Order: sequence, then structure tokens, then C-alpha cells
Amino acid sequence: MLGNILRYSLRNIDQLVPLQEEIEHVQNYLFIQQTRYRNKLHFEMDISENVKPINIPILFMVLNQLESQLIFS
Repeated sequence: MLGNILRYSLRNIDQLVPLQEEIEHVQNYLFIQQTRYRNKLHFEMDISENVKPINIPILFMVLNQLESQLIFS
């Protein structure tokens, strides 16, 4: 899991990826945080299947900052 996050974060930031891939990255990160905080963190994602194949810029830097703020708030 941690290796997947590291490999993902080392990708070229100008690269486009399917939204599904970005969602998986966020889920991996949140799984680690759930383990770290002993299941005190709960999350839900409700994302339409129609948008998952859409290519987007890699947002890992933005999302990691957002995730960190949400967890530590």
C-alpha cells in the first residue's frame, strides 16, 4: 500500500490519469490513515461510474494536502 502511494507520487505531474486511478490513490492513503488512527477515521465516496474513466491531471499534491487537513482538523 505505502509502496503504491510512493510510486504514484513519483509520476510525472503533467501526466493525465483516469479519475479512477486518482480515487484509488486517495483510498490507499486513507486506508493507511485509518490504520494509523485505529479506525477512528471513517470515509465514504459516492462517485458516478460515468466519470471514473475521465482523464485528469494528477492531483496527488493537492489531494494529500487536503487529506492531511481533513484528518488533523
